[in-house]
Amino acid sequence: RSTNNFFSNDSKKKFIAFAGIAHPENFYSFLKKMNIDTTHKISYPDHYQYKEKDLQALLDLSKITKTPIITTEKDFVKIPYKFKKKIYKLSIILNFDIDSFLYHLGKKINALY
Repeated sequence: RSTNNFFSNDSKKKFIAFAGIAHPENFYSFLKKMNIDTTHKISYPDHYQYKEKDLQALLDLSKITKTPIITTEKDFVKIPYKFKKKIYKLSIILNFDIDSFLYHLGKKINALY
């Protein structure tokens, strides 16, 4: 489930966020910067292989709190299909401007000499 078209400008959504990445606090921080509130932040070890009981516990918490679940795209691909329809993923697209990068890199290198 993608977060595309999920948010409207006049409503503030709250989520249960979970991540199994090296620095999950970066994910939670990014959510906060995007004005996405979290009611729970659940961290797993990097490269964690989610078990059905892990995912079911998240769904149970979601049902009890009436709060949707969000995770990283990296974690989403590891979730079995039957759970995916109830979990949102945050997709991030980075645009890399090579000209600007090379310009700034050149300035840094020239400053060394």
